[in-house]
Amino acid sequence: MIKKTLEDLKDLQEIFNKKFKLEEQLAELPKEITNKEEVVVRLKEDFLSINEQFNLQKEEVNRKRDELSDLQSYRSKLEKEIAHVNHQRDYEKIDKSIKENQENEQLVLRECASQEKKLENLREELSSAESLLREQENDLNTTKTSSEQKINEFEQQISELKKQESVVATELDENLVFKFERIIRSKPGNGVVPIRKNVCYGCYMQLTQQFVNKVYRGDEILTCPHCSKIVYYDGDNDDDEVKSAEIAGLQDLMNSGNIEIDDFDDSDFEQFIQNDDIGSDTYVPALNSEDDEPVDEDDEEVEERDEDNAEFEEEFSEEFAEEEEVELEE
Repeated sequence: MIKKTLEDLKDLQEIFNKKFKLEEQLAELPKEITNKEEVVVRLKEDFLSINEQFNLQKEEVNRKRDELSDLQSYRSKLEKEIAHVNHQRDYEKIDKSIKENQENEQLVLRECASQEKKLENLREELSSAESLLREQENDLNTTKTSSEQKINEFEQQISELKKQESVVATELDENLVFKFERIIRSKPGNGVVPIRKNVCYGCYMQLTQQFVNKVYRGDEILTCPHCSKIVYYDGDNDDDEVKSAEIAGLQDLMNSGNIEIDDFDDSDFEQFIQNDDIGSDTYVPALNSEDDEPVDEDDEEVEERDEDNAEFEEEFSEEFAEEEEVELEE
């Protein structure tokens, strides 16, 4: 019965692992979309910020161009006026204004060129930001379409696995299935693991011989005290390995230092595992020497020994009473 339960749990384990992996992938799909949406939002913000800077810079360039145009118009006006001047003083005055205007024109012209260069840089940056934004938007739309297809596929596969799970779980105890599902979900690796050489192959921790013996007997479903995974004995019913495990259990009882494992013979071992009580805390040593063998006594010897014991007790009682009287008199 236990063997069948373990086989069912192994089948269920495979189903759970596939289902949980699909559920994890299904849970990751919305995260991927959310991440791409956040990227698109940031790129839009960057694009709008650059576009705002571009528009401000464009206004500054236009302002400088208008300023340069006004200076050029004023210079042209002065040049026309100087052509009709008759007096030297007026000529010098207008000529001075023309020269000052020309200096201002050169200054504004340089400023205008600088502002136009900034504008061109922003135009390239804006174009790059727009291209990147369009690329990410297209990628987001592609991901959404692909995710929808994957979601449908994963949901169908999960639904099929749940049907298989239902079939296997009908043969098992409901509480056992519930606990086993939690084990598979929370613990890495398999939920049903073997015990080899007194070591749990789920967490690789050493187990007590008493616990290993209980697992070996296979009377119940047991879990590792360290990792909580369901364990089974993986000795393939090999007599040598079982006997080694039993001797290891016997060794645990000899930690006093006065008894060595070599002091026990085959009869000791057989008595240690009597009635298949492997790992029992009670050890009954075998009678393996002449001094330990029981002696047959007849009724007369027993009666004589009992009379001797009775006389000794009577004499001891009388002596004890006399000593008590002496002490009282003193």
